[in-house]
Amino acid sequence: MWTGVDNVYDTITCSRNVSNGAGADVMKRVAAPMVGGTFSAALQALLVIPTLYTLWQKRRLGLR
Repeated sequence: MWTGVDNVYDTITCSRNVSNGAGADVMKRVAAPMVGGTFSAALQALLVIPTLYTLWQKRRLGLR
């Protein structure tokens, strides 16, 4: 979880013209998709996968 938060913070910092070093232009264009990917991966890991697993177990055990 903290790795995702750190990635989002770092890439937002890069996309807001804070960095001016070598490769900053490339990083500015890559930052937005990285934030979206990190956010969607976190949502999937915390919400979607456990929900699907719970539904699968209920169906497998015959519980409704």
